[in-house]
Parts: sequence; C-alpha cells; structure tokens
Amino acid sequence: MDHKTSGFQKFRDKVEYFIYSVTEIIEYVIILCIVLGIAISLTSVADQLHPLHDLGSESLIVFLKYIINMVIAIELVHLLCHQTLDTVVQILTMAITREIIIGEMHTWEQLIGTLAIAVLFIIRKYLYIPKMDARTKAEEQTLQAAPAENGDRPQTRT
Repeated sequence: MDHKTSGFQKFRDKVEYFIYSVTEIIEYVIILCIVLGIAISLTSVADQLHPLHDLGSESLIVFLKYIINMVIAIELVHLLCHQTLDTVVQILTMAITREIIIGEMHTWEQLIGTLAIAVLFIIRKYLYIPKMDARTKAEEQTLQAAPAENGDRPQTRT
C-alpha cells in the first residue's frame, strides 16, 4: 500500500508542478502585455505635453495622472517579476500618493491617505526583513531547478 501511495504522491507532485509551470507562463504573458501597453503609451507622452502650453491647471492634472499611472504600471510589472514585501509597499505607497495628489478629496480623506502612507513606512521600517525575501527567492530557484529530483511540491511566490 505504501508503494501505491508514493506513486500517487509522485503523480500529484508532477501535476502540481505542471499547473505551477502553466500559471507562471500565463503570468509572464500578462507581464509582457503590460510592458507592451506601457511601450505603446510612451509614444503618446509627447501628445500629452502639447496641452500644457495653455498653462491651465487642468491640463497639468491630466498630464500628471497620465504619467503617474504609467509609473504605477511599471511598478506593477516590477512587483509581478519580483514579489517581495518591499515592492508591495512601494506600489501601495505610489497608488495612495497618486490619489492624494491627483484625486479631488476632502481634507479628512487626505488625512486618512497620509496616515495610510505612514503605516506603510512603519511596516517597511520595522516589519520588513530582507533576509526572508532572499530566502524565498533562493527556495524558488531551487524548486525550479530540480522539482522532480528532490520531490518538492511547487510553492507559490511570496
């Protein structure tokens, strides 16, 4: 009975590794689509500069929204490629900052946004452990190098 269980476990490990590999490929296709979208959007940055000649504050806000959205998209690609607590905190900080600067918010909403950024900085300062991110990257590389040899089951990125 133990022999069948170990055979089933090997089959299960292979299926899990296959599913993990397929989802990773899909993730990279999505990343590629985002990068292509960013590249296409970069071609219209010059078009976004022309309305700034009228010196209106509305044209500046539209330009800032456009540029900040592109920066957030670039950071999203970075997050998808290197999933660490540091990149998560960075992209959340940028997204909240965008809403505070660009969004038309009441004073109390801006205060909540500022407090949220302060909490993110506290998390980054006191709860972020760089060695944990380095360890998980090393574990992921080991897993991808020899999944069938060591019998490890695929793990998701952290």
